[in-house]
Amino acid sequence: MNIYQLSLCLGFGGLVAMTLLGMSGAGDDTGDSFGSDDAGSIDLDGDSGEPQDASSGGFRAAPLLSFLSPRVLFSVALGFGAAGTLGQKLVVEPWLLLVALVCGVAFEMVVFRPTWNLIFRFASRPARTLSHRSMTAVTALSRLTWMVKSCRCWRN
Repeated sequence: MNIYQLSLCLGFGGLVAMTLLGMSGAGDDTGDSFGSDDAGSIDLDGDSGEPQDASSGGFRAAPLLSFLSPRVLFSVALGFGAAGTLGQKLVVEPWLLLVALVCGVAFEMVVFRPTWNLIFRFASRPARTLSHRSMTAVTALSRLTWMVKSCRCWRN
């Protein structure tokens, strides 16, 4: 077994393992536990607590850090192994490594990432637990208060 066949098996096995673990919910950690950092925070300013995207002045990670994701590494390994295995008869060995690496990155960027983004375009927002809404400011209105506020004839 050479490096290309090993990469092909590793990439395929890693993606299958991630899929099976994702379906079983074994890797699901939402962070909404009693020991989380925001367990006692109060949201009085109306901010929803949604994470900020990089364009709003938050932390901007280098684009190369996206290649450290296990999904990206496994898909690049799958493309690298497939291109290297298929190209062994066509390309000589010093160049085969470079061609297989370029094909692996191209497989991730042209095939796998757009498919992944298409699949997750249909995903819904994650549900929040009741502990997220505890200690938030609310206003209770009685029927009389609601009628006074809703009817313009009672105001001066």
